[in-house]
Formats: sequence, C-alpha cells, structure tokens
Amino acid sequence: MQHDNEATGFTLVELLVTVAILLILGALALTGFEVYKEQAYVRVSEELMGNARTALEAGKQDSETFPSGMMTVDQNAAGPMADATGQLLFPGLVLPKNFRVFATHDPSCAVDSCLEDFIQTRHCKTNKKTVYFRTYGGIEATTFNVDDATSCS
Repeated sequence: MQHDNEATGFTLVELLVTVAILLILGALALTGFEVYKEQAYVRVSEELMGNARTALEAGKQDSETFPSGMMTVDQNAAGPMADATGQLLFPGLVLPKNFRVFATHDPSCAVDSCLEDFIQTRHCKTNKKTVYFRTYGGIEATTFNVDDATSCS
C-alpha cells in the first residue's frame, strides 16, 4: 500500500481570497440595508405628514375657539400631542417613537401670500424631512426628502 504525501485542503491564499470576498459582500449588504432603513424612515415621515394634515383640517373644522394669533407646535415625544395648542390643532394625532412634528397655524392671515399653515415632519434618525405649507390664498405645496441639519431634541 502506497501513500501519497500530497496535502489536501485549501491553501492560505485561497482562504484569504474567500474571506476578502465575503467581507466585500457583507459591506455591500450593510450599505444597502442602511439605504433601505433611511428610505423607510422617510416613507413613514410622509405618512405622518398626511395624518398631520388630516388632523389639522379636523382641528380647524371642530374648533371655533382658535386664538387669533400664531399657533406653534413642536413635539418630538411619542404619543398624543402633549400641549393644549397641539391638541387643539391636531386632535387625535399620535406621534410614533423617534419622530418630530413642527407646525404653525396663523388664523389671522387675510392676505393671499400669507403663510396660513406650515407643517414639517421627520424621523430623528435621518436628516430628511417632509414639509407642507398652505397660503391664505389656497396655494399648497408638499416637499419630500428635504435636507435638515437640525437635531430632533
């Protein structure tokens, strides 16, 4: 019986190439996942904007007791609107965790170019926000994926 002294298995170079390929694929997957997460945050922010607009319209229809001056809401805590102004402007709106809503409403607007409603929503783990505004004259616009360098706190 004759034995070959030939070694079997992988060489060190083959193992290093395999590990390098796996690391590159892992890095690509991680980058893709980060992009996917940011897109999901932006989509939920857009959905929150729709809910905020609906709640604002409901608040304007339900309330005859709006103050005559500018109303401002700025909340980044999860749950229903915390202060009285937020509850008046956005009845029933509930913020998810890690989101911020900033809004103003000026019921004293009487000129077409006056900014009557302004709402911005953003997820606190991204620097993209969704912005909506409406003038007294009825011009409305919604902008998506706007860069925002401010913090959520």
